[in-house]
Amino acid sequence: MNGTYVLKDGLNQIVIEYTKSTFKNEAVADYKKRFRELRKLGKIQISTQFSDINWVLTNKNNKVTNLPFRYHEFPKINMVLKCLAIILLEKGNTSLNIHTQYSLLEKVIHLTNLFCPEKINDFEDYLYECTNSQLVRTIRIVAIFLSYYDLDEVDDYLDLLDQLQPTREDIVRKLPDYKSILIFNYAINQSIWNDDPNEKLKYYPLFLWWRLTGIIPLRPSEFLELDYNCCFKDLNGRFWIKLPRKKVKQDTAKQQIEIVDTIETTSDIYDFIVEYKSLLKSEFQSRYLISYKAYNYFCRNRVFNLRKKKNPEIMGLGSIGLLLSNFYKKKINDQKVVPLKPGDSRHLAFCNLMLQGVNPIAIARLGGHSKLKSQFHYSQHLDTFAESYVFTMADKLKLMQHLKTRNVSGKYESLSRSKLLVTYSLDEIKSFLEIEKGYCIVKTKGCEDFTDCQNKCWFCPNHILDTQKYPEVIKESSEESDKLGHVIKEQTDLLKSISANMFIDYSTEQCSFEGKARLASTAEQLKAAMADKVIIDSKLLDYIKED
Repeated sequence: MNGTYVLKDGLNQIVIEYTKSTFKNEAVADYKKRFRELRKLGKIQISTQFSDINWVLTNKNNKVTNLPFRYHEFPKINMVLKCLAIILLEKGNTSLNIHTQYSLLEKVIHLTNLFCPEKINDFEDYLYECTNSQLVRTIRIVAIFLSYYDLDEVDDYLDLLDQLQPTREDIVRKLPDYKSILIFNYAINQSIWNDDPNEKLKYYPLFLWWRLTGIIPLRPSEFLELDYNCCFKDLNGRFWIKLPRKKVKQDTAKQQIEIVDTIETTSDIYDFIVEYKSLLKSEFQSRYLISYKAYNYFCRNRVFNLRKKKNPEIMGLGSIGLLLSNFYKKKINDQKVVPLKPGDSRHLAFCNLMLQGVNPIAIARLGGHSKLKSQFHYSQHLDTFAESYVFTMADKLKLMQHLKTRNVSGKYESLSRSKLLVTYSLDEIKSFLEIEKGYCIVKTKGCEDFTDCQNKCWFCPNHILDTQKYPEVIKESSEESDKLGHVIKEQTDLLKSISANMFIDYSTEQCSFEGKARLASTAEQLKAAMADKVIIDSKLLDYIKED
């Protein structure tokens, strides 16, 4: 039985076929028979035996290619790869193609110690260092291998293969736009206030995933492996969460950061976890916080994962993905909304931490990275994340009346009307303070106290431009918006540069004071520019609509 993985290569799509048949020891005799048939067809040199540690493959021009099997530390893998090579030859793969793919697979198997869960960060770093052609080939053969050989605990590897999309220029993990993220955030929060206790329990794992991994950049598997009693309150009233991570001591010679498994969290997270546990019937409880038994109870009609479930108590990556798909279908049902994948919240959490100016060591600890360079892969999303945020929030301010929302500077702004002058009566306009080619709707004519004002009225939600009296202000506002766009780009680039080049004392795991100060300052400037652009763009959207 065959299936496909679809990877995007620029504007094109690369469709990768993989086999759904899995390796079985009892089938080896059949593979030996098929090996002999391939040898008769001239695809394998006649002198080559199945038991050889090096197969000699031949092509149409009688050119030979060696295919070695040298996994002395993993003897069973040699047999698995021989059987898989027979399948690939039968499917028409050339001898050189198979040799190239197996060479890439060999690197990955040695690097990850045969896809050990603790080596996932090393694998991720390796993929980001590949050329684009190497990346496509590596993803292809690893996906084929993992679908053929049934290994335990490889969900993180499968998730990474699914999320990475090679393009002509670089490796890009495409995240949903900010508007789609806001819609999901609203829908998942509403579901928790549902009066139906069964509906609430069904989707509560998604709510916890969203709230928790939005703060702490957990991998999906880490979230699903959280212990039932992972969250606790200490004697000082502080809240902590214990993560399923193996503590690894730092190696200063290798410039590694110590991985920690216990992190301080918020009272909200603690309360949410307590509430979820209170909803679980005793028969749904297990050693893990997220109940697979409850999921199984509420999702009887789901499509079962073909991979045999090794641990019936733990919810797998496929199950959380199916629950997420079900939520979008039942609660959102909008084709324009780009759905999140289980690994997306980890990327969003990294973006948020970087935009806040959190220092690289703190981010590494939160993300479970022992190497600082691992987090810099995620910084490629900062530009699009900031741009998407500004556009979505500006549109939201334009469209929604009686809106009370928190902008990126942390200030609450109440917007009760459109920011067009024509929505006010003449008497109201006469009472407003005329200032900077428009009017202030909260200060009356003759006011001289501006201590609570921003530096420029145009970036204040309480200022309305007079486009009839000053028609040039639309063009000027657009120019200001463009300038802010350049500032945002400069600040995000600066954030990335400061983080990547900051001096780190690995013996004490401390960042330089100057570096942390520059990060904090740059982050504040970035947030201020984003807040200003949100306001001025929301006004521009109104003015353009008016015209």
